Amino acid sequence: MVVDKKAQGKKNRQSGANFERRIRADLEKQGYIVTKWLNQVDFVKDTLIPAPHKFNFFTKSITPGQGFPDFLAYKMDTKEIIGVESKSGKYLDQEEKKRCKWLLEHKIFETIKVGFKDSKGHINYYEVTEEMLNGKTKKT
Repeated sequence: MVVDKKAQGKKNRQSGANFERRIRADLEKQGYIVTKWLNQVDFVKDTLIPAPHKFNFFTKSITPGQGFPDFLAYKMDTKEIIGVESKSGKYLDQEEKKRCKWLLEHKIFETIKVGFKDSKGHINYYEVTEEMLNGKTKKT
């Protein structure tokens, strides 16, 4: 059976975007003010830079860049500011862990949480810890 990679890519992007919308709605339901995070870590300059915009040649439109993490969430009553990354597969890859470590070390965020789907499709969160980033604990 031949897989249409173009159709599969479109389906995967749409699924990822839908999951990000679910995460955002869940955070807002918890009392957070949520906005898209549009910055990226530049390891060469050791600073934050705006995530590059993407130009779609076919629609002639420009979309904002994809920053890491996906969202910046702020809770008014506790003055808590967190970064939230949406991962339907639950785990961060090595590059994402490296970015998390940089953001936490430079105190850009107090906490970074990862939103993921459990086996029943419910949204859960875990906090990225120093131990996770240094590889001293097993995956949970």
